[in-house]
Amino acid sequence: MPSKAKQQKKLEEDMKRQEELAKKAQEAADKLFKQHERERVQSEKTDKVKRESEQHTRLLERDRLTREQQQYKPIGADKNHRLMLALREFEKHKEWSNIVVDSWLPNVNSEADINDFLSNWEEENNDAGEDSKRNLDIDFANILDAYQLIQNILAEQDKAVVAEMTGKGSAGVAFHTKSLLGVYNMILQKLDQMTANMLQFLDKYVDQDEEQGITLCKENAALQYGLWAGDRRPRHRGIDYRELGMSIGPKEGAYVPKALDLVKERGIRVMQMNFDPMTIQAYNQEPGSQYHALGCVLFIEVLQYPKLPCQVKEWTLRHETSLAHGLQRHPYPPAQTTDLDGAKPLKVSFVVPPNIVVRHLAPFVGIWNTELKAWQMQGTTDFDFKKDTRTVSFGTQHLACMAIIQEKGFDVPYEEWSLTPLSDNEIMYTIEGRRRGEISDREVQILIRDNMCKVVAPDEPELDPLRDNWHTPATLMRKLSDSGYNFVFSDGDAAYFPDVLPKSRKMELLAYEDIANFCSVHAFCSSRHNAARPGLQPGITCEGPTESLFRISHDTRQQGSTTALKPEPHKWNTIRYGIGRCAVTQCDERSEVANIQIAEGHESHINLYMCLSASSEDPDEVRRRYDNSCLLLHSAVYEILALTRPLSFG
Repeated sequence: MPSKAKQQKKLEEDMKRQEELAKKAQEAADKLFKQHERERVQSEKTDKVKRESEQHTRLLERDRLTREQQQYKPIGADKNHRLMLALREFEKHKEWSNIVVDSWLPNVNSEADINDFLSNWEEENNDAGEDSKRNLDIDFANILDAYQLIQNILAEQDKAVVAEMTGKGSAGVAFHTKSLLGVYNMILQKLDQMTANMLQFLDKYVDQDEEQGITLCKENAALQYGLWAGDRRPRHRGIDYRELGMSIGPKEGAYVPKALDLVKERGIRVMQMNFDPMTIQAYNQEPGSQYHALGCVLFIEVLQYPKLPCQVKEWTLRHETSLAHGLQRHPYPPAQTTDLDGAKPLKVSFVVPPNIVVRHLAPFVGIWNTELKAWQMQGTTDFDFKKDTRTVSFGTQHLACMAIIQEKGFDVPYEEWSLTPLSDNEIMYTIEGRRRGEISDREVQILIRDNMCKVVAPDEPELDPLRDNWHTPATLMRKLSDSGYNFVFSDGDAAYFPDVLPKSRKMELLAYEDIANFCSVHAFCSSRHNAARPGLQPGITCEGPTESLFRISHDTRQQGSTTALKPEPHKWNTIRYGIGRCAVTQCDERSEVANIQIAEGHESHINLYMCLSASSEDPDEVRRRYDNSCLLLHSAVYEILALTRPLSFG
């Protein structure tokens, strides 16, 4: 074993080495600390300089934007005043052009007039009696008048919808909704009264020596009505309303299901309406829905009717029950049925109205859920469509209120949108709906002239009335929606669009007004980086709901030119638009990542007018074009953009 002296010496050497290592480590730590401290101080200095620079830039920007606000205020006020005068003059001429139209229908803006109309109609007595049949011509003439009143109210409500969408108040929409609800409910009430009265005096229509009863069919521009009743045969292969192109039959087997109980004084009423009296029933619920009805609502109802009267000498003994004045409906399938085989599905067929575009292999028929007050895609199946006769057939387990329905956001998100100036007072507005690679894909083109518009494409015969006639933007969009092209949504609807986050309405309206100011000079179109899309990585789209991206053409259309402006693909600027800020960005449509930093040589401005003025070699020319643009065209473009909201749903 080593001696104690050697052990002591080795221990001292080890301690000395450890002290040297500790000293070196301390020196290295001190050196690293000093280096980090120098870097921290330098970083703080850099950050301070950067913050001061950014603060200075913000102060300069705020000062510049404040000056721009003061500079633009009288310019914008003057244009708004001239726009108000132009619209007032247009409305005056429109009223004078319609003054020769003589109508006894009530003033749609007067609640008292509408209430008087409904009260007089409700009190009108056209009932059948012991000596006479009911005069159905009077009933259907009244319904046609009510339908015309509906059209008048809808046309006036369209103006209120524009006011609501542009932030000018929703009182008008609520007022006209109440009026529509009253007229719709009165139509349904009078149809029920008419049907109950006919069933009470069914013997006036049925030959009691015949077993087949009656199949009454009646139609006008508003309604197709069919009533089958009085049939005493034990089994039925189906009910055919031949004059209306409707039929109800077994989906399986040779005879209609036993659960209908058609041998127990029961009949079937069908009504095909060219308007939707049901959706409005949900007016007081939270806005937003997944499906919407096109211009075709179908009622199929099993009705109870009283026993036919018996003749005793010269007396007619007629049963007087509650059925004399009201209807008793029997649900199908019966609520208490235990015979599932007896409550088999039915096959229903009817003719699709000529104004509805069938965008699929066959239209889809949905059922009105009375509890949820919403259209649902449940209870119907096996859709088939014959193009030559426009007849749709489908299987259903239920007889109820039905309609041709479509996903409300079927075309959302818009694939692309654009505004192309054609002349001083004409613009082509194009929306391409969501691209699926299916037969349903469409591009809709709308020609706007002054403050009226019409459809140009797609070239489908169902849209001929919208091609041949001019409408206000709101009316055209409503009629397009009835035909199968819906482009008007609320933020509540967006809850059913998984790929869409609506933008700030305030920001949108400012952007649409700016775009409308220059729509006859520059072309505008969508940016692929404006909104989120499935499969894209975070950070490649415009950030937040208070900002949007759209593109504006470098080139301009010369005043007086009738040649459409068609910019080349590379001759566009991408505008980053926010509330009170607008700037040209470095964004490139060909890039997968959106660079939304301000482009070199540009600054932020309060709006598009100031942005274009600052970047133009001739600001006076920008002002001249701004002032001399067609005011009515400006109004129409602003309205149609506010209705379709391409910055939110595109």
